[in-house]
Amino acid sequence: MMFAYFFCQNMGWPGSMGPIGIAVLIGSVLGLWLWSKAAAAMAARRAEQLLAQEQEQRYAARVEWLAQWPAPVREPIARMAWASPELWAPMGLGREPRWVGSGANAAWDPGEGLVLMDVEATDIGVRVRLEMLEGQAPKHFREARDKMTNSFDIAAVHVVADHGNQIWLDLQIVDPLKGIKVSPLLDSVTAERIKQAAAAATTPAEETQLLTEACRGAQLMVPVNGLSCTDDIVLMTSQYGNQVTVNLASGAHGAVQGASRSGKSIFLNSLLAYASLMRDVRVVIIDPNSAAVAPWWRTAYLVCNSTNPKAATKVLKQVNDEMKARESLFWEARTDRITRFSPDMPLYLVVIDEIPEFASDKEFQAEAKRFGAQSAKFGGRFYPAGQKLDENSLSTATRANLFDRFCFRVESRHDMTHLFENAPDLMAKGLTAVDESMPQGTAIVRTRSHPQTSRARAVYMPTEACWVVSDAIVAVRGEVRPLPSKPTPATNSNAKAITATGDPAVIEAPPQKADPRAVPALPPRSSQGRNGIVVPFGRNRTEQGSVEDALAGPGDPEDQGTGTK
Repeated sequence: MMFAYFFCQNMGWPGSMGPIGIAVLIGSVLGLWLWSKAAAAMAARRAEQLLAQEQEQRYAARVEWLAQWPAPVREPIARMAWASPELWAPMGLGREPRWVGSGANAAWDPGEGLVLMDVEATDIGVRVRLEMLEGQAPKHFREARDKMTNSFDIAAVHVVADHGNQIWLDLQIVDPLKGIKVSPLLDSVTAERIKQAAAAATTPAEETQLLTEACRGAQLMVPVNGLSCTDDIVLMTSQYGNQVTVNLASGAHGAVQGASRSGKSIFLNSLLAYASLMRDVRVVIIDPNSAAVAPWWRTAYLVCNSTNPKAATKVLKQVNDEMKARESLFWEARTDRITRFSPDMPLYLVVIDEIPEFASDKEFQAEAKRFGAQSAKFGGRFYPAGQKLDENSLSTATRANLFDRFCFRVESRHDMTHLFENAPDLMAKGLTAVDESMPQGTAIVRTRSHPQTSRARAVYMPTEACWVVSDAIVAVRGEVRPLPSKPTPATNSNAKAITATGDPAVIEAPPQKADPRAVPALPPRSSQGRNGIVVPFGRNRTEQGSVEDALAGPGDPEDQGTGTK
């Protein structure tokens, strides 16, 4: 440009400028224009490159952030974060973007949606914290649960809590009630062998044999006397994925109800296994069927497997008298409740299985009522169990003191009302124990530590594993009493009678014939199959495939076995 200016000045402007000068001037102006256009285009390309780079970085950050969450919930989380109005409006929880007005007054309304505040992983999926819109309440989200479940394409959505204008939702992608969860008292190798044994068994006899082999050599994850009554007992996993626990020291009485093979016995196994390992708990078991008491015969403080109600009453009366003897401590400690326990001042856990067997005995009912009403303050915990805990089995006064309630599968709605008076309301919400399709070990549960009534599944503690626990206890503490000796054949006719010493006689089992379908024993732990899967027994490859193909692996979400007895 300066060149054109000086050129024009020297050549004479404008009159004396010749054609050459005019051409130079036009060329300079045109060059300047072209240069400015090229510079602008270059700047635009650079801006586009920077924007694309920034978008790529932002996208990479989003992908990295989303990658930490389970795949099924990544899309709904992404839409919550970056397309909230479009996500929530169809569910009635937001406002869609749209044009409002017309003509020159038209304006774009970006819509309104919930603001995603936080995301955290849970055992069943993820939990999101959202900022609600003005006028919204938790009830709006409960009413929209089905819409959210379908829109997110996941198993379920649960309203967990709310505070102020924020709400917490659980996005469930897995069912915690499917599959077997072995008691945390057992080591992981044994737990895996138990799962595979339960999955492979096709008959109760086969299940017993395989579980016995699976539990052989099991290792306890806690030492004998390593637990206290102040420790939480892990009994179940709830439908929300969290653990259902009871604490004997700070807890209360409980009740367990369930039909035959509903999982009630396995539940009691876990409770008794934990309590037996505790250094400051005295376990008392009354079981006319002997199933619950058998593994703990050598270790429990008091046991009774007699069907004679007088024997059971005698045990209960002794416990009640020992509880009453502690009354003087109230004056010494200036309190109305014993809350500190030790080996010298232990907590008493009384478990009575099949308590309806003694329903007609007034003396037994009186002692049970006495224990239920008075023992809690003296350090006693009462857990009656049975197939039907009706008013004949438990008095109204006794039932009122049973705060922790576990109802496994039952035959009728009336049976369910024995533990849950609001059973019709629960059933209307889909919480029912009157369901033949309920997996064994699944129950309707409400406890002090888990006050929201929900479904839960008991952790798996087979009876065969209970014998491992009792063997470990005997090795450390010694026997409280030996196992009952087998009577002579002549005593079998009167096997259910009480002996002169007060101990119930034992029926000698008839010799067992070999089962032609019996499977070989489980191999040692070191026997592993493809991908490190422990092979539970040595079967040859058949037309259905190898045992490794037949058994569900640890990641199989489907329930492949009985799970519980």
